[in-house]
Amino acid sequence: MDVKYVSALALLLLVSCGAKGQNEVQLQDHKPLLGEIHYGNRVGGIHAQEGETIQLIAFEEGDNIKAIQVFLSERQIVTGFTLDVVKDQDVKTFSFGNIEGIPQEKYHVSGSKKLVGIKGASGWFIDSLLFVFDDGATTPKYGGNGGDLKFSLVLNQKPTGEYLGRLMGFWGSHTNLLETIGLVFWPVE
Repeated sequence: MDVKYVSALALLLLVSCGAKGQNEVQLQDHKPLLGEIHYGNRVGGIHAQEGETIQLIAFEEGDNIKAIQVFLSERQIVTGFTLDVVKDQDVKTFSFGNIEGIPQEKYHVSGSKKLVGIKGASGWFIDSLLFVFDDGATTPKYGGNGGDLKFSLVLNQKPTGEYLGRLMGFWGSHTNLLETIGLVFWPVE
């Protein structure tokens, strides 16, 4: 059986059983086309999902990220994060997951860097997380040294260095800890 088909089926089951209200992730019944939102694979959550399915669409064409703040549990596991995004000269703060954890120092983004992905480590939860920018720079690593799986969810690039998509946000699940996370993106070709 095709892995993408199995992943889509598992996601459909997850969404139909675990989603609540406005956080519900709507799946397409066909392969996404150019001009439709794409949901990348999630990482984390090696046990059955217990938390709420969440989605964050923070970026539109022309938006710039200004700051990122990550929140951790006492055990140094990621609970959630906030993104400060400049939209038409106004700064709006978007949250993902549980932001009632221990706030880490806010990472201020210089210039007009674009967020293109995340890296980290996961096991039952997202143990650590760092954010990747279009110039190759990253935030510091947030979280502890746990996690059985190191992951890298970064948009693909053309040989010329241009990215094949535009990051729009994230989707996943959380309880008081961030269980799973994946990218939400808009393909550009």
